[in-house]
Amino acid sequence: MAMGTGPIKPNGDIQEQGPHALESAIMMCIMHNYRERLSLVSAAQRLLNDQLEELVRASIQRLREADPVYQQVSDKSLNDQMRKTISLTLMRITDEPIPVSLASVAFETGQLRAIQGVDLQAVLRSFRIDLRVLWEAFLADAQTNGLGGNAAYLSELVGVWEATEVNINEVSEGYRIATDTLNQQTSELRIAVFRRLLDGPEGDSRIVSKLLSTLTFDPSESLFCVVVDLHESEYSLLSACQARLSQRGIKNYFSWHGQYLVGFVQSRAVNEDFLMVLLTEFHEYKSGFTEVRIPTTVRSAVDNTRTLVAALKSPGLHKLRQNWLTAFAYAEPTLSRAIADDVFFKFEQLTPYARGELLATIQAFFDTDGTVSLISKNMFRHRNTVRSRLAQIEELTGLRLDFPRDIAVLAVAFSTIKLND
Repeated sequence: MAMGTGPIKPNGDIQEQGPHALESAIMMCIMHNYRERLSLVSAAQRLLNDQLEELVRASIQRLREADPVYQQVSDKSLNDQMRKTISLTLMRITDEPIPVSLASVAFETGQLRAIQGVDLQAVLRSFRIDLRVLWEAFLADAQTNGLGGNAAYLSELVGVWEATEVNINEVSEGYRIATDTLNQQTSELRIAVFRRLLDGPEGDSRIVSKLLSTLTFDPSESLFCVVVDLHESEYSLLSACQARLSQRGIKNYFSWHGQYLVGFVQSRAVNEDFLMVLLTEFHEYKSGFTEVRIPTTVRSAVDNTRTLVAALKSPGLHKLRQNWLTAFAYAEPTLSRAIADDVFFKFEQLTPYARGELLATIQAFFDTDGTVSLISKNMFRHRNTVRSRLAQIEELTGLRLDFPRDIAVLAVAFSTIKLND
């Protein structure tokens, strides 16, 4: 229907002349609008037959000037698709049967541009440029054929907009479906790569580097491995954490593996302390992390960090490097228990109070690197009391606290005691 007023329309005088006069006036209006429609169809046919290449060149030129993103699309691809979409628009206006080769071209263009990585807004901008070019061409044709001052004909040009909108709807649908498919394929690929990375054999740096690259990580740079005792139902916490990382441009990938959430984080701007801040949601859960400096150690880093998390008794984000003994005691229960029994068997003869005081002294010894003055300060005990208890520990354990090897044995034994308390 025309969006304007034709030169002939029924009025009160015609109605008063009787039903035949009114019917005649209505028929004249219909015929008049039909003539305008035929004029529009003729104009579309002229443009399709005589000016198609010119229209395509004009659209491509304007598109490249308006949107640099199309520099990544080849001339041939852009020219072929533009010719097809403009032809489709003009054929929609002519109401002629659309050939099979053109019927789905808008939909296919949407799919193609999604695969090429062109942003949807840029794709839609292309079709709106088509509309402007066609609109100007129809106006110029109207002037040439004496229709420039015909309001009824000009109102029929809304058909150009309607035909373009049909194309836009189809290209949007094609783009959406292709994007959903690509996202699904990418997600499935990354999940498979992630599992291969965690379950596959270590040692082949070429394979590990390729897997890390597929997950968008740089295999030549170190990254952090994170393990969290987080159930999949708490996905919203992971989303919040990932949003924070992504907002700062920090590469990350997380997925559930077994009963744990496992992830990788990579950025030169992130050190261990900053990572603790970035992963704030994980502090409420048993979690750990370690830095992976060599790509081929990714799997062992995950396994070791997972062992630490399994050994933890309370929530918190822990560095594996500061908790190796806890992880070792949990991973080697038979051996570590034997070491603890050998070192602390005489402690069983003490009263609960005396035993507790000596164990607290050992804890303070490791917390302060064995400095008597700091142990005294931390425990609110006199220095002589501290020296006396350290001497008692040496006597009961048979270890010298000034021998590095004996300190190492005591550290393993003490970690085992804490783990099993």
